[in-house]
Amino acid sequence: MPSTNTNTITAKASYKKLPGLLELTSTHLQWTQDGKKAPSVHVPHAEALSRRVRLKSD
Repeated sequence: MPSTNTNTITAKASYKKLPGLLELTSTHLQWTQDGKKAPSVHVPHAEALSRRVRLKSD
């Protein structure tokens, strides 16, 4: 189940078959691999809106 606070929505998500945490904030979308401190993917909203994004749910 996704967790949320006033500024961030988080959910467990896999990227390139690696488990991690997906975060959506008021400014960006990012994914951090489990066990890592720095995000591997960080996309500002403006950039995300200009690209086709495909999400797959299990």
